Amino acid sequence: MTSNTEKPKGTAKFLSVRFGATGLAAAAGYVAATATLAGFGERWWWFFDLFSHFRLQYIAMLAISALVLVACRGKRTAAFFAAFVVVNIIIVALPFAARRPSPQRDTHLVTLAYINVNTANRRVDLVREYITRHSPDVVVLEEVSDGWIESMKALEDTYPHVIASTHNYDNFGMGLMSRRAFVKSEIVCMTQYDIPSAYVQINIDGRALSIIGTHATPPGGAETWRLRNLQLDYIAGVARACKTPLVLAGDLNAASWSHAVRKFGRDAALVDASRGRGPALTWPTFFAPARIPIDHCFHSQDVAVVSRSVGPSIGSDHFPVLVTLALP
Repeated sequence: MTSNTEKPKGTAKFLSVRFGATGLAAAAGYVAATATLAGFGERWWWFFDLFSHFRLQYIAMLAISALVLVACRGKRTAAFFAAFVVVNIIIVALPFAARRPSPQRDTHLVTLAYINVNTANRRVDLVREYITRHSPDVVVLEEVSDGWIESMKALEDTYPHVIASTHNYDNFGMGLMSRRAFVKSEIVCMTQYDIPSAYVQINIDGRALSIIGTHATPPGGAETWRLRNLQLDYIAGVARACKTPLVLAGDLNAASWSHAVRKFGRDAALVDASRGRGPALTWPTFFAPARIPIDHCFHSQDVAVVSRSVGPSIGSDHFPVLVTLALP
């Protein structure tokens, strides 16, 4: 006698695959949804701040999870994840959706390159090649050591004006090179710790332009999170007090849509150069799915951005950024 209760092997395999896919999709979706909510606490605790920068990744995880669940007839959970997709899209889109100011007819153009070279990077040739190819007026160099500044002397005929504070013991060395003479130049430590920022003023066809190059501390703990926020607050005060057109470039160690960056833009009365252009995904170069926009350019209201581009790999863990600005 044979039993009629035995299920066909094909059906069992199908059910196993289906429920396995459903479980994985649900788990990934709930992780991304939890991380989304954690990111809203970024202004109160450094650990929550870490979750605020990867909203593009949450969008991808939640969307894929929702699609898998729809295919597996888990529509209620899929709708729940879709709602989180919408929330993240709104948060991410806000810094870039606003209309960008257009250059006036009578303008003077200045090009600025911002390059986080990475202290441990040995591809000096790629950095010099990038600078030579684009020939910017000003180059902001971050994470420079004595060796890096020495290697840049090959470009001193083109960039004779240099200000730098090198660090051989950490990644906070700062340098700035210019084709044009400095009207003013100063290395400023904007917190009580030895974290230098470069401040210069140059003359563009009779118009003064102030430039700040800075590198904020990464929010990997309570103290560095506090220092980053203090540094951004200090720079915001400097920017508000500036009487000339101003451009700021640097690694702020926070994504464009984070509370820290949005607050900085408001407090400094500066415009994000990414406005109307979308995020510049500059870090990390070595793992594309995790890339986020932490290298920024801000400018005063009387400056307009003509173009902004993210460069190729130069051996660093950051991609370089090139911005062309128009001064009325």
